[in-house]
Amino acid sequence: MLLPLAALVTVGLGVCFAVGLPVAVVAVAGALVLLTATLVRRRDLVAPVGELVPWRTVLVIGSLFVAVEAWQVHGLGDLLARFAGTGTGTGDLLQVAGAGAVAANVVNNLPAYLALEPAAAGDPARLAALLVGVNAGPLVTPWASVATVLWWIQCSRHWMGFREVVGWWPLVRQGLVLAPLAVVAGALAVAALA
Repeated sequence: MLLPLAALVTVGLGVCFAVGLPVAVVAVAGALVLLTATLVRRRDLVAPVGELVPWRTVLVIGSLFVAVEAWQVHGLGDLLARFAGTGTGTGDLLQVAGAGAVAANVVNNLPAYLALEPAAAGDPARLAALLVGVNAGPLVTPWASVATVLWWIQCSRHWMGFREVVGWWPLVRQGLVLAPLAVVAGALAVAALA
């Protein structure tokens, strides 16, 4: 019952975002629908209510957004525009995807996207390449993706000994191989379709 409802809510969220409804309102509505369904079924929550939101992660990511915006005001956008290049050729799309991947691994994929979005210059192919970079590239550093951070927190919380069995270094080594392959393949696919 919950899985099909979660799938339906996910599709509904996508439609609402696509038509331009406010993100916060839509996200809260989706969360309330799922929470209500869980409570109606009288299932135990996977974590106590106070732990459902990873507040430290929210604060860290929020701080990164504020820092990126402050850096943008002080010239970060110009620096990143030079780093991301211009143009829509295959090499240019690889460059903007690479810039996105590097920036995501330095700070995090969400603030990296916001910082580099102006460098995409409103071009759909450049924007798609940037999205490839910030979404396929953050496989190297543990903090590069909010999804990875949340995964790590949940696995550590629910599996004793997780940190001893799955360390960061094996993930980083694998990411150093997989991230470039994924980013290059994605950017080449964008170039082929552009």
